[in-house]
Amino acid sequence: MSRWLRRIRWAAASPVLRCVGMAVRLLPWRCVRGIGRAIGTLAWLLLGTPRRRADENLCAVFPEMDARARRAFTRRSFGHFACVGAECLACGGARTDALWPRVHEPEALRRFVARCQPPDGVPGPVIVTAHFGNWELLGGLVSRTGGRFCTFARRMKHPELERLVDALRRDNSMRVLYTDAPPTTVLRTLRDGTGVSILPDQDITELEGVFVPFFGRPAWTPLAPARLAVLAKTDIWMPFLVRDGMDFRAVLEGPFEPDATIHDKTERMIRLTGVWTRALENAIRRFPEQWCWMHPRWRNTPDRIIRRTGQTVRELCPDGTICVHEGASA
Repeated sequence: MSRWLRRIRWAAASPVLRCVGMAVRLLPWRCVRGIGRAIGTLAWLLLGTPRRRADENLCAVFPEMDARARRAFTRRSFGHFACVGAECLACGGARTDALWPRVHEPEALRRFVARCQPPDGVPGPVIVTAHFGNWELLGGLVSRTGGRFCTFARRMKHPELERLVDALRRDNSMRVLYTDAPPTTVLRTLRDGTGVSILPDQDITELEGVFVPFFGRPAWTPLAPARLAVLAKTDIWMPFLVRDGMDFRAVLEGPFEPDATIHDKTERMIRLTGVWTRALENAIRRFPEQWCWMHPRWRNTPDRIIRRTGQTVRELCPDGTICVHEGASA
């Protein structure tokens, strides 16, 4: 499909989604979830490429899972992500506030909110979350409870969709800092006591990264969270809001701090990246269907990165050693 046709498609879809969102906000929560599951089933039937990609990822990560189990798993996973969209359209403002009684183990989330309200002179946390559970509602709950943070996000390919998502985030008092902002802006934000939230769980070749073990396989992982933590002299917190029946459950990993005994900054960043990646894997293993298995998470290899960038690539091996793959420019 051409770029212009995609733009026309999203230009037409955006007002439809806005109308759907207004209608969905009038429905009880059970109906919202039901609509999400129905849309997820339809997407699972129609979207062959992401369905096959999810199946391939599951086959590699969970070899003991047979084809029938993988088929049921991917169908539920599609349903989960459709529910994420339906829940985001249905919530905003006071309806987001009303979710607190539905959150199990809320003390974990309240502890995180307290960390996002640091006293003067204390930097805000680097917040590592993921395409796992409902990360947008998590941000809304934290922001509307007084937590100071902004989401560090890439601009979307479709401006109409970006405007829709921005409007939903504004309804939940969320701030967005886009990746095209000057790098110093992010550091200044942290040093001023505002947390910065990043979703670094995807394979993005264009970003500086390192290979770290993830579900037993080397995965190209952004260094940005660890770099920000090291440069701003702050810690990394990992909050998640996962679905639990008709309710939610707060999951909190961390905090993780850069190892001050490691004098080399690059090694400090690499090892901190390995720490938070292990914590993310542990959380996903508890609620595996709520992570984005449709994404080509293990697409890149050291050789592929070197061919594309010519740069030296570092890899944190399972035994804890750091391997260096020399690039053409080395």
